[in-house]
Amino acid sequence: MTYYYDEDGETVLDTEQVMEGMDCVNVPTPTKADAVFLGWTNEVGGAVDATLTEDVMSDRNLIAVYERETEPEPENNGEEEP
Repeated sequence: MTYYYDEDGETVLDTEQVMEGMDCVNVPTPTKADAVFLGWTNEVGGAVDATLTEDVMSDRNLIAVYERETEPEPENNGEEEP
């Protein structure tokens, strides 16, 4: 069984039954209002590893990795600030 968790590593987003040695086929793409989904890791705060959904040999816990969107800097249109 593959478990897909949110970035906190606690909130289950989805599960998938995967036959031993097979790849995950129903990999979810979670969304957040303030972030862009980058992929999956196997530890909270870990780097994205695209191979984690391949060749599943045992239960696997995958944790979502996001990049926070930043607010654009306000434009001053060439004017100096007072």
